[in-house]
Amino acid sequence: ESSGETVRRRDGKGLYARVARGETANVVGVDIPWRPPVAPDLTINTDDPEPPEVMARRVAAHIPQLAPVLTKT
Repeated sequence: ESSGETVRRRDGKGLYARVARGETANVVGVDIPWRPPVAPDLTINTDDPEPPEVMARRVAAHIPQLAPVLTKT
């Protein structure tokens, strides 16, 4: 999860700057609504991140639960 401000600040491709200048459209969070997942398996708040080791433990704890999704063909 991130705020719009965080997403814009991290915009390495300059997409949000192009939207602000009117050079592009159809951008999620600007003119296309972003809809959060109804029941996510894991969320990570990137506005107020936990220490990397804490995040790594949280992600690792969910890998067994996600294995069926990752191995689908």
